[in-house]
Amino acid sequence: MANKKGAKSTGDRPVRYKMHVKKGDKVQVIAGKDKGKVGEVLRTLPKESKVVVKEVNKKNEACQTEARRGIRSNKDI
Repeated sequence: MANKKGAKSTGDRPVRYKMHVKKGDKVQVIAGKDKGKVGEVLRTLPKESKVVVKEVNKKNEACQTEARRGIRSNKDI
């Protein structure tokens, strides 16, 4: 019998997911835009078969000042 996630039910015992890496391991990215980068595992997500690697897949947010966007405050009008 399978539960919602598709894992097999083991009765009263919770399902245990195994991973071959753990926090602190050095890993190399083998796919995606950061392919070839090496970093340290910060967190493992066994249910999704994913790991969070330091300095990989970083996002830069656009930050602009209000003056550059042309937004005026009520004091300027």
